[in-house]
Amino acid sequence: MSSYSAEEHLHFYLNAGTSTEHLLKARLADVNPILIADPRHFESMLILARLPLDSLPPPTVKTITLTESITRCQALLPALAAAAQRIKRVISYRNGVAHAGLVDPSNVPDDLTAFMVVVDLILSDLGYARERFYSEYLDVADARLDESKARKEIEVKAAIATARIEFQRRFSHTLPGYNLEEALHAMEWEYRYEARPHECPACRCRAILSGASYPEWMNETDENGEITSTKLTVHFLPDGLECRVCGLSLRGGLHFADIPAEIILDDVDPDDFIEVDED
Repeated sequence: MSSYSAEEHLHFYLNAGTSTEHLLKARLADVNPILIADPRHFESMLILARLPLDSLPPPTVKTITLTESITRCQALLPALAAAAQRIKRVISYRNGVAHAGLVDPSNVPDDLTAFMVVVDLILSDLGYARERFYSEYLDVADARLDESKARKEIEVKAAIATARIEFQRRFSHTLPGYNLEEALHAMEWEYRYEARPHECPACRCRAILSGASYPEWMNETDENGEITSTKLTVHFLPDGLECRVCGLSLRGGLHFADIPAEIILDDVDPDDFIEVDED
């Protein structure tokens, strides 16, 4: 935060990336420290497996990367999937992929907000007080997030209004329906786990939600504790919407369009979520 205030943009990206990585690893280690070990380094896995509670690992331990930390944490915190897409620049600078001399100052405010969204998700999941993390910057963080939410709501509402006008202009003498939608999409209406049909909030035709899905398996047992069956629930987390009828395109802020943050899928094939051991 001090780097951001001082407009030391490169330091901000490096510090934000490091903070994100440490928080993600803290969340994984909260389940079991071995989850942050580099799977290619058995000695590190062994050290972390034997690590006493409330102890820090030695500096020689090899751990997973920031990118892998995000991937693993999404299994524990599915809402992280959408938020992680917004901190790609932070990850790039942290990993040394982005050129240090090419920081665009206009991107920094949005990246700060994206960083704070990820931080809040992890802190909430850990049960760690935001006041302790942000310290004297708590009021700044709250103001920044509130401003971002207000701006995103305005963007979503404006996009919907514009799309409604465009729909009236395009199809003022046409009743929307299946044939119109399918002709414009020029595709079979088949959806699996990364795209789902949904009513467009602007023109009420069929639009496409994009996002990520994750499975949740639950065993059902009898009175003796024996497993009698296994139930699969697939959660779909939308993060975008496209409607080719009216042209509406939304990226994030879907709740401002009354689109649920999570959808339980009922047309799933359990075989799609069973990992096959190639060995």
